[in-house]
Amino acid sequence: KVDIVLLTDAARSEGGPPAAIESKIKQQQDDVAELRKEIEANALLFNAIDSRRVLAEDVLAVEFDDPGKVVIYAAAKPSS
Repeated sequence: KVDIVLLTDAARSEGGPPAAIESKIKQQQDDVAELRKEIEANALLFNAIDSRRVLAEDVLAVEFDDPGKVVIYAAAKPSS
């Protein structure tokens, strides 16, 4: 199961992530870039975000809570 949490206040149209989040992204930029590449290479995860019109470059984090469940956090607004 893939859940996608849209962080609407961090979307590019809203000026991007708040400074504290942007700072953490920069500190972990290599890991974030690798995460985004892995999402693009994984058909299940890529199709999940694509179906919500979320770009891999908008993904900020992924959480593996329970076996069989993934939560993707993305700086994006819902598609209209």
